Amino acid sequence: MQFAHRREFAAVREALLERIGAGESDILEHQWLDIGFTTLWLFDAPVNKRGRTLVDVFLERRGARLSSGERRYLQRMRASRMRLYEVRDVKYDEGMLLRDLIDGKEIWVEERLGTHDAVVHLTLCVRLMEGPRGVTQMDGAVVTIEPTHAQHLVKTLARLSDHDAGVLILRELLERAKAPLPELTTTEGDRVEVCQAIFDVLNPQELLKALERSDAFDKVDDGLFVWLDKAGTLLSVPQSRRELGVLHLAGSRLTAEVMSQSRAQRIRELLEKISPDSVRFRLTSVQSLESAMKEHRQSGIDSAPSDPELSSLERQWKEQYYRDWLDIPVPALGNRTPRYAARLKTVRPKLIALIKEMQLHEDRASRDSASRYDFSWMFDELGLTL
Repeated sequence: MQFAHRREFAAVREALLERIGAGESDILEHQWLDIGFTTLWLFDAPVNKRGRTLVDVFLERRGARLSSGERRYLQRMRASRMRLYEVRDVKYDEGMLLRDLIDGKEIWVEERLGTHDAVVHLTLCVRLMEGPRGVTQMDGAVVTIEPTHAQHLVKTLARLSDHDAGVLILRELLERAKAPLPELTTTEGDRVEVCQAIFDVLNPQELLKALERSDAFDKVDDGLFVWLDKAGTLLSVPQSRRELGVLHLAGSRLTAEVMSQSRAQRIRELLEKISPDSVRFRLTSVQSLESAMKEHRQSGIDSAPSDPELSSLERQWKEQYYRDWLDIPVPALGNRTPRYAARLKTVRPKLIALIKEMQLHEDRASRDSASRYDFSWMFDELGLTL
């Protein structure tokens, strides 16, 4: 690295940083950017009028001082490129099958640690190089990208040189890393917060009867009810009833768990309407989503064994929901339904990326769970090919 920091190469480095839109503080803050920028600077960026890279110049001037192994490593890295790959298959502790998103070629990559977190449809930004034994390996930083974002990038990358493609990838990744997190809102437009509306139960039997009579609640188990929105239609298509919250009844205490203060107020008004003499409102607790997620991770709930019956119910609910989803207008598809979008050549790639992204999130959330949902049927249903 001392050779790379010679004054004669300083202007090249500064120009490359400017093209990426990065400053020295960004390099220090993001390790993946530090590694990605360094490999781009050393192995891809031309440093003279002959188009020679920094490593080319280094090998010409200092190559004789290196061992044969060191020279071969630099030459293999010089031949590598920063590319986008989709994970097609994973063999734990062995490797993964990747598909180049630009030329469509599939490559088996020998990798051990990376298989512990990789799932099918994950998109990786990485350099692949030939290893000492002739097998393909990863080298440098490995950055994951959502399939929908990768699909957006691929159209532009296909028209660029390898060096310019690397610059664009790093610039896009940095912009996304620096962008503020969007504020999550409910479908009613309220800020998402974890709220608990707590009630004293004055007459448990009467409250149970009222909950069971009301079409606003669905009994899941003893003392457990789901609060549902009113049924409706959209573009003449019947819609599944949205879940607005969950009610837990235990002895003389009723707790309604909802995702906004507005819903907490609505459930209070609803309960006081259907059974005014059975409940008495006490308070509503409010917790930010960030705080609740941190608390959930620290609680170790994710490691608890899943209930087979609950997993079966969850799979049934997902099956019904995603069957209906095919005929619901989706903003990410320009407010077209997935079924209609599948017939449009210009929108079809975005739909495929969206389904892959849903599968990716499902696999990450349910890697070891019996409730994992398989979206592969959608491709046959909609006549899509991977």
